[in-house]
Amino acid sequence: PLPDPPVPEIRRAPGIFLVEKELAQSVVVMAHPTKVNLADDPEYYAAMIGNSILGGGGFSSRMLGRVRTEEGYAYSATSLWTTPRRHEGIVGATTRTRPENTSAAIELILSTMEELRIEPPTDDEIGTTVDRIVNGFVFNFDSPAQVLSRTMYYLAQELPEDWLELYLAGVQEISAEDVRAVFDAHLRPEEMTILVVGDPELLTDDLSRLGPVEIIEVR
Repeated sequence: PLPDPPVPEIRRAPGIFLVEKELAQSVVVMAHPTKVNLADDPEYYAAMIGNSILGGGGFSSRMLGRVRTEEGYAYSATSLWTTPRRHEGIVGATTRTRPENTSAAIELILSTMEELRIEPPTDDEIGTTVDRIVNGFVFNFDSPAQVLSRTMYYLAQELPEDWLELYLAGVQEISAEDVRAVFDAHLRPEEMTILVVGDPELLTDDLSRLGPVEIIEVR
């Protein structure tokens, strides 16, 4: 028998942290804990669809549209929402941007998150996301190795034998209001731990407009 895997310790206090490194672009990572778990539960399905709409769905996502297409702050911007089976995960975002745009990009990402807490996504956003999940699902099983790997994962997570059917049915039952509700319940932009890696000479004053900045020394 194997010991239980350790439960990760996740920082809970918000803050802005800078790792000093001379880079042409700042690297931004932000997140806070979330209690949405991998399960046959509407919150799980709504979180997965919501994350895709927010920033996990590539060019169709809001975050990339705002940060890249509308403002030109970054080439890419992605949201993340991890849903472990037995412990807390994290919800947040990551991007790279020029030092002079760092604070503006962070503020834009946070405001995009806040929008989905207040107003539900459009029916078109829900439809596009669900169609992409359903139509692309078969490509997760192109080879025997993929089938075996996923089967082993589902067994290890103690998911029901009909998990694949439950998953496909679950995502197709989610409404726009379900997505807004899960964001409202679990996403707190003001509580993000924000980590920036970049040039201190170009960033310290810029980041201070967001709040106190703590320098992290990496040896």
